[in-house]
Amino acid sequence: MEVIANAMVGSLGHDAATACAAARAGLVRATDLPFTVLDANRDPEPASGHTVPILTGGFEGEPRLVRLLEGALRDLASQLPAELLASARLGFYLSLPARDREREGLARLDDETRAAYLEQLKLATPDPQRVSERARGARIVKSAMHAAELPGRPTCFSVAVSGHCGVMQLCGVAQEDLDHDRVDLALLCGVDSLVGADTLAWLDATRRLRSGEVPVGLAPGEAAGVSVAISSLYRRHLELPSQGRIQWSCRGSSAAPFFAGEGADGQGQAQAQLLEEVIQASRLGPTGQWFIVDQNGEEFRAQDFGRALLRLRARSLSDGDPTLCYPAASFGDLGAAYGAIAICMALRAHDRGYAPSPAAIVVAHADGPQRAACLVSSEVADG
Repeated sequence: MEVIANAMVGSLGHDAATACAAARAGLVRATDLPFTVLDANRDPEPASGHTVPILTGGFEGEPRLVRLLEGALRDLASQLPAELLASARLGFYLSLPARDREREGLARLDDETRAAYLEQLKLATPDPQRVSERARGARIVKSAMHAAELPGRPTCFSVAVSGHCGVMQLCGVAQEDLDHDRVDLALLCGVDSLVGADTLAWLDATRRLRSGEVPVGLAPGEAAGVSVAISSLYRRHLELPSQGRIQWSCRGSSAAPFFAGEGADGQGQAQAQLLEEVIQASRLGPTGQWFIVDQNGEEFRAQDFGRALLRLRARSLSDGDPTLCYPAASFGDLGAAYGAIAICMALRAHDRGYAPSPAAIVVAHADGPQRAACLVSSEVADG
């Protein structure tokens, strides 16, 4: 499917052009967060993260996600005609953090620590209340579109709550809807914030928050990204330029998710299989490969991807020296927004002429068993 526009907000800018240019220049805008990391062997220290304070200052939870998505939609509205976004055949595909995310991984804690954590977050009930993630997503989208003054109303709507893999999971859904002529436009969106008070407490309790005591932890971030996908035929009918294509999105499962507390997925086997599928389908050679990867400082993800590369090299599918890009180095860990931001960065690199390869392989590892990959290329379908 072809992409005709991409938009984002993150710690380095409130539009895709600014944010991606700042990331390319190596800028970082991490700040101290209103959360103190405590340890018996060290002095208390503030957590550090990548925030979008002008948009999200004073907001928590769902309203914070609405504000981030509103910002990305405003960037999008500045790029496309209003009548196009008001289409009666608009599909919305949204990657969100799971509502009960802060309960994941608690089995890794000892009983005393877990009880104290649950009491602190007032989550002491044994089972979280069942919620409709689709209804929650629809509420967030409706609020964000209203705030951004977008007139459209989605006719197709899907939600994913698979973390880093969410957007790539939705790529397949959007592709099917476009292929079957259910929608004219597919808005692939991801939004997340890991700098809220509850999320920071969760990251700290599960020893994932980067600090002096946990040097291999993550630096939390927040962002929202949107890519507008369209069929090649409809794009040519509208005489719109293409910014590139999203192709060969695939997903798989690992035998050892992070929260299982085990080693890295049989040495990267699941991720290697997905990358092999993308490389062979796209006919990419073993040299000059460009990977955009969700490495965020955690040892688990580093082992998983590193061993996947070793497997590719053993099969002569990679020369072992690809170009690597890490969005988390610029924006912090982006959770469910990662895929949207990675695709946006790839498309901007193609558009501005600094992409190291005609195609980027976007790689994602969820906290759970999911793995995903997709190809973002500068190729445009022949007319």
